[in-house]
Amino acid sequence: MRGIEYLVRQNVIQVSEKPSGELLGDIPKWIKTNSCMWSDDSLTDDEFVSGIAYLIKNGMIKI
Repeated sequence: MRGIEYLVRQNVIQVSEKPSGELLGDIPKWIKTNSCMWSDDSLTDDEFVSGIAYLIKNGMIKI
C-alpha cells in the first residue's frame, strides 16, 4: 500500500474529494488485497494495473 500512498503524496494519483475534504467514495477493499498480492508477486503487473484502471475509469482516482 505504500506504493499507492507515495503516488498520492507525489500528486501522480489524485483522490477525488468532497468540499468537506472527505473522500467522495470508498476505495474498494479489494484494491488493498490486490496491492498486497502484487507486492508479494502473487498478482501480475497487468492484473494490478487493471484494478487501478477500474478506479480511474470510475472516477475514484484521477491522474
